[in-house]
Amino acid sequence: EVLEDRLMVISTPGHDMDCVCWYDIPTKTAITGDSLQGNGTPTQGVGFYQSLDAYESSMKKLYAYDIENLILGHEYDGLGDFILGKDNVKHALDTCLEYAEKYGKLIASYIAEGMTDNAEIAKRLINEVGCGMPEKLFLPLYTVTEHRKKLGI
Repeated sequence: EVLEDRLMVISTPGHDMDCVCWYDIPTKTAITGDSLQGNGTPTQGVGFYQSLDAYESSMKKLYAYDIENLILGHEYDGLGDFILGKDNVKHALDTCLEYAEKYGKLIASYIAEGMTDNAEIAKRLINEVGCGMPEKLFLPLYTVTEHRKKLGI
């Protein structure tokens, strides 16, 4: 859907299932809200997604658009909150996918070591790659659960 020949809505589920980006056609700017997670925020601890498969698909979908600038919902670890330039946009999308891949590898290694408790896995993940230990593990537990689901564990 395009509004006023200017704003195109792009469905980008993953963080949650109704996330969207608004793409401003003339300026080639995507307003992403929470669609891109990077390494999360200090209140999250790590990137947060309710559906890992949808998140990864959404990041890959955004490569197809001619995006030169990103405006994120707020600052994310590893990304910032404004990203200017086509190369930097590609790097930001790559970064989001790289963090998701890194989380998956680390979680798989923790489980291989015998760790089974999701809260302990989340704490270890945050301590190793996160951007701050949140008061509650509610959001990182979603991320751990999604990775375990993808790993079939």
